[in-house]
Amino acid sequence: MTTTITPVEPEAATGVAKELLAEVNKALGLVPNMTKVMANSPALLKAYRRRPAAR
Repeated sequence: MTTTITPVEPEAATGVAKELLAEVNKALGLVPNMTKVMANSPALLKAYRRRPAAR
């Protein structure tokens, strides 16, 4: 059985998730699906956003 994690659409997001998705949109001009899925756990999305950029 496959488990599906529903992405959080920026328009439907609330609280911290909404703020983080807005930051992603501002930085990239779009919100990638991966970050929409991470928005189910704002702590995960926040940690991902704070990681150093790949070099």
